[in-house]
Amino acid sequence: MVDKLVEKISSYGIINNIIPGAVYVSLVERFTNFKILPEDVFMQLILCYFIGMVVGRIGSLLIEKKTLKNVTLVSHEDYTKAEMLDSDGKITTLSAINNMYRTFVSVSVCLVATVLFNWLWIVIPHFDWIKKAIVIVGCVLLTVLFVKSYKKQTGYVVSRVQTVLKHKDTSNNDANTTNSENNNGEA
Repeated sequence: MVDKLVEKISSYGIINNIIPGAVYVSLVERFTNFKILPEDVFMQLILCYFIGMVVGRIGSLLIEKKTLKNVTLVSHEDYTKAEMLDSDGKITTLSAINNMYRTFVSVSVCLVATVLFNWLWIVIPHFDWIKKAIVIVGCVLLTVLFVKSYKKQTGYVVSRVQTVLKHKDTSNNDANTTNSENNNGEA
């Protein structure tokens, strides 16, 4: 069952979700009192994927936003056009590597936050209501994170569809113009 699941996960999913999730979990278990991974290998894979996805979303929504002042980006429309014209797939590969670096910056930030959280958890052992409040706030923040991620991803999907349709219309118009010119030349 695990083998079939791994086959279905793209290399992008492995590089940007499972590996960062596994690195984060192993470092958290090494440097804090938290024990995250269950015994079941299937559940370990699912949990590492999910944690890696959360860490990646934090990188996409927070880390990327904070570093935008120092990083030059192209518009999503220009990226999509370039990706469609990129015959050797280098742009897609470079983008995946870029996202991996951003995700590992996020892993580092999340690890520091988790270590601080662990220290706080130890310091306030007699205040169970605070611990429950922290868990509730964490769940709310996780929900907000995924709502914002959904909005951002929907924007990318819409932009990509519009760019592909524009490119298709342009290609069709160019083909029609060429056919019309050929037909006019024959008459």
